[in-house]
Amino acid sequence: MKRLWFAVLGIALSVSSPAFGQASTSKDQSSSQDTKERARNAVKDTDLTYGRIKELTPAQKVVIDVDNAPDKTFDLASKDVTVHLASGLKVGDPVQVREHEVAGKTKSVTISKNTNPNVKHGDKDTKAK
Repeated sequence: MKRLWFAVLGIALSVSSPAFGQASTSKDQSSSQDTKERARNAVKDTDLTYGRIKELTPAQKVVIDVDNAPDKTFDLASKDVTVHLASGLKVGDPVQVREHEVAGKTKSVTISKNTNPNVKHGDKDTKAK
């Protein structure tokens, strides 16, 4: 009788243990997939803006005049934000500003010359107002 009881108990445990193992594995996989998806979405945040260089101080700051929006100012010496500025840019040049954000914080900015005639840029008047 005891042998029969242990045999039934052994069979019941061997049948039920894989089901429990699979349930926890699928839960772990789905939570890791959610985490990976959130991380990918956080990295993909980019903001693209067009404007004209309003002020450029070498190795210090750049100010971009954006049409119908506040000017964008970037500190070139900042340790929190990496600014990549294309060579040969001067005041009045039309530019494209690409801001990369991670989890809502701007981490890098790329400023390059834009020659697309279909894009509306900031004020063309380079005179101080």
